[in-house]
Amino acid sequence: MTTPREATPEPLYPSLVLITEEFERDVKMVEDRAAQFDTRGGVLIGFAGVLVGLIARTEQALALLQQWALGLAAGAAAAAAAGALWRQPTSTHLDPEHLRGYMATEEESARRTILDTQIPLYRLDQKRLKARMILIGLASALLMASLILLCLNACG
Repeated sequence: MTTPREATPEPLYPSLVLITEEFERDVKMVEDRAAQFDTRGGVLIGFAGVLVGLIARTEQALALLQQWALGLAAGAAAAAAAGALWRQPTSTHLDPEHLRGYMATEEESARRTILDTQIPLYRLDQKRLKARMILIGLASALLMASLILLCLNACG
């Protein structure tokens, strides 16, 4: 004799799994963008360092004001790029020790609680990423300005 199948209760949040997967994809994109900013910042620091070295060792009779302007622009570019590297995003991944508290919790409830915990961390990462983007743009603009000044000085 067969026993009647037990009715599985309807999930409280039917789309929670879908939302969690989408959120995890978004977190991955943020992490990838942060890694790209690290690479760009490192390259900009390198270029700025080379430029500062060229300015400091130039044998041309640069006017003192021009030399200071070039050095200041290149140094500021390096500082902005370093600032972008310093503002690392937080990890939206929770500490495994924290997750142990949810081992006995119903899966759906645990997923929702974890997602609710990750959202503020994600927002903080977005703010930090935006600040890094601004600093990388500033570093690029300052580096370009110092290269233009160097070219103008070499031509004139």
